[in-house]
Amino acid sequence: MADVISYYNSIDEGHRLNRNYSRRLEFYTTRKYILENIKQGDVVADIGAGEGVYTFEIADKCSKAVAFDIVPKHIEKINQIKQEKNSTNIEAVQTSILDIDKKYDSSFDVILCLGPYYHLRKKQERLASLKKCYDLLKPNGTLIISYLNRYASVSTFYKFSKFPSKEMLDEWQKDEYTKEFGFDNFMDISFCSDPEMTENELKLCGFQIEKNIGTDGMFSLVTKQMESMTEEDFENLLDFHLKNCEDRHLIGMNNHGLIICKKR
Repeated sequence: MADVISYYNSIDEGHRLNRNYSRRLEFYTTRKYILENIKQGDVVADIGAGEGVYTFEIADKCSKAVAFDIVPKHIEKINQIKQEKNSTNIEAVQTSILDIDKKYDSSFDVILCLGPYYHLRKKQERLASLKKCYDLLKPNGTLIISYLNRYASVSTFYKFSKFPSKEMLDEWQKDEYTKEFGFDNFMDISFCSDPEMTENELKLCGFQIEKNIGTDGMFSLVTKQMESMTEEDFENLLDFHLKNCEDRHLIGMNNHGLIICKKR
C-alpha cells in the first residue's frame, strides 16, 4: 500500500476529473449513475474517496457520508473542504479498504468503491475487498464499483508511443500480477481486468449484478483532438455516450468500467 500512497502523493487527484473532456465524460457518467442509486436520507460510504469529489456531490442526498481513503493528504483535503462548506454530515477516515473497522459493518445503504478494487493486484486481496464491502452494506444494499479494462488500458500506452514488451503484455493477461516493470508508475500499482472477470469476482462474494457501464468510452485515445471542442460539442458527445454506455459490446473499450450490484 505504501506504493499507492506514494503515487497519489505525486499527483493532483482532486483535479483529475476536470482535466480534459475525456475525464469530464467519465465524471458526468459516473455521477449520473451514483445519484440515480442514492435515495434521500441514505447512509453512504465512499471508499477510496480521494479528495472527496464524489463525497461532496452526494452529500445533500445523504443523512451521512463516510469518506475512507488511505492517503493522508486526501483526508486532510476532505476535512478542509468540509469546514469550508460547513458540511456536518461527512466523516473522513484514513484507512485502506481491507482495514476498515468492523464497527461500520451493516452500516451503509450504498457504497462507492471507485479505485481500491483495481489497486489490489492479488486476486485474494480483491476478493477480500469485495467481501469487506459486502459486510459493510445493509441487507439489499448497493455497491457501485469501478474497474479498469485491460484492453483499453493497454491501448492507451500506444497513444503515447509507449510500447510494452511481450513479458509485460503476458503479465497483464493474468488474473493477478506479481511483477513491476517500471514501465508506467500507475500500472505498477494497478490491476486491469475485463467486464466478465469483474462480474464473476463480485458474484463469488455474494453480489447480484444489476448494470455494467462504460464511463469514458474510447475517448482517452483522442484527448488532443478533443481540445477544440465547444461546450455544445461536449454536451452532444455526452448525450451520445450515455445512450450507449450500457451496450455490452462496447464496455470493454472503456478505460473505466462501473458496476452496480446488490448485496444478496
